[in-house]
Amino acid sequence: MLKLSETRTELKVVGDQHGIPTSCVDLSIAISQLIDVTVDQDEVGGIFHFSNSCEQSSITWADFAREIFSIAGKNTNVIDCTSSEYPTKAKRPSFSILKNNSEILLPHWKDACASYLSK
Repeated sequence: MLKLSETRTELKVVGDQHGIPTSCVDLSIAISQLIDVTVDQDEVGGIFHFSNSCEQSSITWADFAREIFSIAGKNTNVIDCTSSEYPTKAKRPSFSILKNNSEILLPHWKDACASYLSK
């Protein structure tokens, strides 16, 4: 997104696919904490879902792009488009939100995004 913002003042970004961004740094910390919690238990297993927190139920890729540009101080205008306007080889779900099923909570996705972009 940031590279595109260097050469464009306006971008079309998919606005009908909903999810919650997840920082790989925050995810690795959560996995480490999960290991620490379960290492002393006899049986460890199961499926755990993690995502950064979000005040609303989800965001779109267009919302995510807007936040990236806002944090980076870019004036790139984001125009929502539909998935059908942006075809890809991989079929993407319109709703791909993971329900966190652990007591380990990750920071808000906007904070994670700001932290990532600051590095």
